[in-house]
Amino acid sequence: MGAMVEARRRERGVGRWLPVLLVLLWCFLHFPSMTLAVNKVTYKGVTPGISTVDDTLRMLGKPVAKVLSDERIVCKYRYVQVNILKKTSKVMFILIYDPDFRDVNGFSLGSSYAQIYEKLGVEAAGNTVADLENGIGYIFSAEGIVEQIVYGMVR
Repeated sequence: MGAMVEARRRERGVGRWLPVLLVLLWCFLHFPSMTLAVNKVTYKGVTPGISTVDDTLRMLGKPVAKVLSDERIVCKYRYVQVNILKKTSKVMFILIYDPDFRDVNGFSLGSSYAQIYEKLGVEAAGNTVADLENGIGYIFSAEGIVEQIVYGMVR
């Protein structure tokens, strides 16, 4: 039973990362001359491209978990994951699944693709829409509802 629970836990972790990685890959392939969207959006004082590991810990507190890889540090909180590039110690992007969060465009989890398309006029690529002006990605469920918001998309 413990192995089954652990396998499900790993599946959910991959499920959260896969859409983000697909959005970032799509952006890099479609817009080769992009740079990180710096100082465009902030989540509770943490700004992609500007904030550091220390800033993240000071603003958001101690993470529930910290995952280290060769290239990244991922600080996991209840409703957000902050991804930090080890080489620079700067926040790369923030994966937001906070049910009470409303972004700079006025969208939140549960917003529909139709609402986002009406305001931004951007077509979806698979299950994502990228607001490249503000550096925000919206990841949709199969029903066209925002499941995750990504701050720090490239532009």
